[in-house]
Amino acid sequence: MNLKRMLSMAVVLLTMLLPRVAFAQDMSQPLPIDPQVRTGKLANGLTYFIRHNEQPKNRAEFYIAQRVGSILEEENQRGLAHFLEHMCFNGTKNFPDKTLISYLESNGMRFGYNLNAYTGIDETVYTLMEAPTERKGFIDSCLLILHDWSGFVTLADQEIDKERGVITEEWRSRDNAQMRMLNTALPKIYPNNRYGVRMPIGLMSVVNGFKYNELRDYYHKWYRPDLQAIIVVGDVDVDYVEKKIKEMFADIPAPVNAAERVYFPVEDNDAPLVAIEKDKEATSTNLMVMFKTDAMPVEMTRTIAGVMKNYLYGITNRIIDERFTDLMHKPNPAFTSANGYISNFFLAQTKDALTFDVTAREGELDVALKALMAEIERIRQYGFTQGEYERARTGLLKAYENSYNERETRKNSAYANEYKNYFTTGGYIPGIEMEKAIMEQVAKNIPLDVVNQMVQSLIGDKNMVLMLTAPDKKGLVLPTEAELVAKVNEYRKLPVEPIKDAVSDMKLMDKAPKAGKVTKREDNLKFGTTRLTLSNGMVVYLKTTDYKKNQISLTAVAPGGTNAYLKNAKDLPNIKNLSSVVALGGVGKFDNPTLSKALTGRSVSASGSMGGTRTYFSGISTLEDMETFFQLLYLRMTQPRQDADAFANWRTNMIEQIKNMESNPMVPFQDSLTYALYNNNPLMKRATIADIEAVNYDRVMKIWKERIADLGDLQLYFIGNVTPEQLIPYLEKYVASVPTKGRKHNMHKELVPAVRQGSMHIDFKKELATPMAMVMAAYTGKLPYTLHNELAMEVLGAVMDQVYTATVREDEGGTYGVSSGGSISDNPKGETVFQIFYQTDPEKVDRLNKIIYAELEKVAKNGPDKEMFDKTILNMKKDHAEDLKKNDYWLDHMVDFFFYGRDFQTDYEKTLNSIKPADVQKIAQELLKQNNLIEVIIRDAKKAK
Repeated sequence: MNLKRMLSMAVVLLTMLLPRVAFAQDMSQPLPIDPQVRTGKLANGLTYFIRHNEQPKNRAEFYIAQRVGSILEEENQRGLAHFLEHMCFNGTKNFPDKTLISYLESNGMRFGYNLNAYTGIDETVYTLMEAPTERKGFIDSCLLILHDWSGFVTLADQEIDKERGVITEEWRSRDNAQMRMLNTALPKIYPNNRYGVRMPIGLMSVVNGFKYNELRDYYHKWYRPDLQAIIVVGDVDVDYVEKKIKEMFADIPAPVNAAERVYFPVEDNDAPLVAIEKDKEATSTNLMVMFKTDAMPVEMTRTIAGVMKNYLYGITNRIIDERFTDLMHKPNPAFTSANGYISNFFLAQTKDALTFDVTAREGELDVALKALMAEIERIRQYGFTQGEYERARTGLLKAYENSYNERETRKNSAYANEYKNYFTTGGYIPGIEMEKAIMEQVAKNIPLDVVNQMVQSLIGDKNMVLMLTAPDKKGLVLPTEAELVAKVNEYRKLPVEPIKDAVSDMKLMDKAPKAGKVTKREDNLKFGTTRLTLSNGMVVYLKTTDYKKNQISLTAVAPGGTNAYLKNAKDLPNIKNLSSVVALGGVGKFDNPTLSKALTGRSVSASGSMGGTRTYFSGISTLEDMETFFQLLYLRMTQPRQDADAFANWRTNMIEQIKNMESNPMVPFQDSLTYALYNNNPLMKRATIADIEAVNYDRVMKIWKERIADLGDLQLYFIGNVTPEQLIPYLEKYVASVPTKGRKHNMHKELVPAVRQGSMHIDFKKELATPMAMVMAAYTGKLPYTLHNELAMEVLGAVMDQVYTATVREDEGGTYGVSSGGSISDNPKGETVFQIFYQTDPEKVDRLNKIIYAELEKVAKNGPDKEMFDKTILNMKKDHAEDLKKNDYWLDHMVDFFFYGRDFQTDYEKTLNSIKPADVQKIAQELLKQNNLIEVIIRDAKKAK
C-alpha cells in the first residue's frame, strides 16, 4: 500500500468516526498531551518532559533521549554511534574519568542496571533509573549528568583506546549465528539503503582504526539540543525540576548551520527481494515472508489517525496469532513455530510490514512454505471472521481496561519509556483516561470490513520480501532465490477455503462443584497475613496489599514431587519433562486453543507443575475476573486433559530443536559444565532425542493425576488488593471443594542432585565461526545456610563484579563483562556454589584467568575494597526498600516462612547492617580453602593455543 492510499484510508476512517466521538476536535491536530506531564522546549531546541509519580516513592527516572542513531554514520564511521555511547561513561566535564559511575554507585545505583544506555538505528538513549530523590542535591547531580552527556563528554585519547577492546569483546559476545545471517541478509532486503549496512555494533575495522577526532566530530555534529529530550519521571517537585532544567541546560548553544537530521526512506520493490543465508552454528530453518507498506508519518501518528492505526494493527496481530495457535495445534502441523504481525519493517522506522515468520522441520521447508502461503492467501481472499474480530476486539479493550485500573500504580519507568517513544518515534500521550475512551470509540465504530480491507490490501504482488535462514550442514539443500520465488508464486495460486470459526459452549464449568467450608480463621499472623483452614485440609494464607490496585497473585505449594518416581529408571524421561507435558492438553472439555478463546476478555491464568520435591500451582487474576480464575484453578487441580495430537506435536518440535542444538557453541559448553558440576547426574543432563522418544504420555499423566488426586497438604498463598471476606466465597466454592484423602507426602530431599566436591578442569576446542572462548569457574563447598552468610555471599558477588569490571574489562579490554555470584542452598543443606563467567578472545584466556583468580585471592587475603563494599551495601539497602512495595517479594517470604519454616525477612535490615568487610573476606576464604574448583573452558580451535 503506498503512502497516498494509506492517507486516503485514514481520512475515510476519520470521517466515519467523527460524528460519533463526543470529544471530537480538529482531527488533523495532535491529541492533547496528558495534563499530568509538564513539557516544553528551550530556546536552544531542547525538549523536556517532567511528571510527578510515586511508583516507587523517593525514586525517579532521568533519561536523555536523542533522535540520533547508527543510521547517521557515514561508511567510514560505522560503529561510532555505539562507541560514543560507551564513552559517555568514561569522563565528562563535571565527572572526569570514571567518577560518574563511582558517584552514582556511592548513592546506591548500579552500573549496567540503574545506570545504562543503548544505541539504536535511529535513536540513542541514556538512563538513570530508580535514582533516589530524597536529596535535592542528588536530583541536581542527575540533571548535571544528563547535561554533560548532551554536549560535554570528554572523549580523552587514552579512554578511547581502552574502550576499543571492550567494544571488540561486545561484538564477539553477540556475533552468533542469527546475527551473522542477519548482517548478510540486510543488504539484500534493504538494497542500496543505509538500513542494510548500519547495525549499531559497526565494523571492528572502524572501531579499532578510527582517529580520535573522527569520534569527536561525530559527537559535536549530532549530539545537540534540537535532537535531544530530557525526561524526568518520579517522586520529584515538577516546578523545581523544570526550573533546574531551564537553568542548567541554557548554556548549551543552539546549533549553527546544523546538519539536517535525515530520515531515510525505504524504497518500494516490484520484484520480490530475497535473502537466503546459512550458518554452521544455526540450529533451525526459518522463513519470513513480508509485505512492506508505508509507515504513517510521525506527525500523523500523534492524531486520532495514529490511534486508529494502532487499533487496526493490534486487531490484526491478535487474530493472526490466534490462527497460528489453532494451526499449530492440529495434527502434524507444517511448522514447529509460527507467528505473524504488522510492525516496523525490520530496522526501519520509515517502513512498516505485514510479516509472517515460521520455523520448518529440517528438510521440510517446502511443506512449511506451502502451508504458509495457504494461510497468507486465506487472509488475502477471505479476510477475518466476525468471531475472530469480536475476540480480538474484546481482548484489546480488556488490555486498556487493565491499564486504566492500574493507572495509580503505574511505574515511573513505564511513563518514562512512553515519553521517550513519543519523542523519538511518534505516537500520542494523552493519558490512559483519554486514550482508553478514544480506543473504545474507535473499536465501536470500525467494522470488520475496514480491518479486512486494510490487511488484504497489504498482501499483493509488489513489496514482497523473502528471508530464509538455515543451518549450513551436509545434506540440507536450500532453494536458490529464483526457486524460492517460483515456489511462492506457485503456492499462492493453489485454492484455499475460508476458515471455519465454530466456537460454542464457552462456559468453563457446566455446574459448580459441591462447596466446602472455611473451618478456621486466624488473623494478624506473620507479615500481616490471614490463615484460613479449609474443610478438605488445604490451608490458605492471604496478605492484603494495594501495591497493585486490580491484581491478585497465587503461589501454591505441597510436599511431594517427581523424586518419588526415581527408583524406576524408565520414568526418568517422564519426570524430567512432566511439567511441560501436563500443560499440553488443556483442562476439562477444552483443548488449549479453545480454552484461550473461552478466556477472551478475562485476565486470568493458572497452571500446575511438579519439581523434584514439591508440587506447585500458580496464577494471577484481576479482581473482576476472580470467579473465572477460581474455576480455572479448580479445573487445573481436578480435570487435567490429555490431547494426543498436542503431545505428538510437542515431541516432534522437541526433536527438531535437539537435532542441531550442538551447533550452538553454548550447548556443548553447558553440557560440559553440567557434567562437571553435577557428577554427570542423569537428572541434570540435557534431553536427547532418545529421551524425548522415551516419554510416555499416559505414564506422565498418570503420575500427575496420582499426585493431584490428593492435595490435602497443599498450601495456597494469595497476595493482592483483596480482603478475606472477598476471597472466602471463592475458596469455599472452588478450593475447599477439591476432593482430598488426607495423605501426607514425602519430599525425598535426599535425592536432590548434589554438586561435585573436589576439582575438575575441562578445556576443549571446537571450531567456531567467531574466534571466541568461554570460561566458567565454579567454587563449590559447604557453608552454614543462614541469612548472614547469604547476604555476605551476595556482597562478595557484587564486589567481584566491580573488581572485574575495573580490571578485566576496563584495564585489559579483555571482555564485555564478567558475571559472578554465589548461593547457599537449604537443600542439599549448606551446599555452596560461587560462579564466575566471561567470554573473550581465545588468545587472552590464560592471561585473564590469572587475573580472575588473583583478584578473588586478594579479597580472601586482604578483604574487599572498602569503597566497593560500601557501594554494594548501600545498593542492597536501596533495592530492599523498593522490594517492600512489591507483591512478589512478600509472596516469596510468605512461602519461605509458613511452608519452609525460615524467616529471611524480619531481620534483613538488621543483618545487612551487621555485615562487615571481614564477613565477606571470610566467605572468600572458605570458598578457597575447601579447594573445590570446577573450571570449564571452550576455545575456538582455529585460534586456541
